[in-house]
Amino acid sequence: MFIKEGVNKKYCYACETVWDKERKRYRTPGKCVGQLDSDNLLIPNKYLSQLFLLEISDQSLLTDYERLAIETVVDKYGESVRRRVAESPPRVSSEADMMTARAVFIGPEMVFGAITKRYRIDSLLRQSFGETMMNDILSLAWYIASEGSAFY
Repeated sequence: MFIKEGVNKKYCYACETVWDKERKRYRTPGKCVGQLDSDNLLIPNKYLSQLFLLEISDQSLLTDYERLAIETVVDKYGESVRRRVAESPPRVSSEADMMTARAVFIGPEMVFGAITKRYRIDSLLRQSFGETMMNDILSLAWYIASEGSAFY
C-alpha cells in the first residue's frame, strides 16, 4: 500500500496495486484519506478519522485493508496525524444543525396560508409531526395544489 497525492488540491489517497484478471493488467484503487495543508501536513478526512477512532475503541472491527491504510498514513506523515484526530474528534451533526432552503412565494402563501390557519391544519400537523415536518408537509401540499404536478 502507498499514499498517492493529487496534483491540484493535494488530496491523499491510500492505494493498493491489485492484479485485474479480466483486463489482465494492474489497477490501483484508492480511498481518499485526507488533504494536505500549506505546510504539507495531512488533515485527515472523516473516513480516516473514523478509522483512527475505531482503532482506539476496538481493533478487531478493522479489516486488513483498513489496518494497512492506517499504518501507511502513520509511516508517511507520523504520529501527529493520529494525535490530531484524538484531540478533536469529528462532530456528529444533529437534526438541529441541518438547514433546508426556504423560499416563500407570496401568491400561494396568501391563499393557502389563510386556508391553513382557518381550518387549523398547521396546528394539527404540528401536534402530529412536529414543527419541521409540518413545514415540509405544508410546502409540498401547497406546491402540488398550486402547480398541479409533482416535484421534478
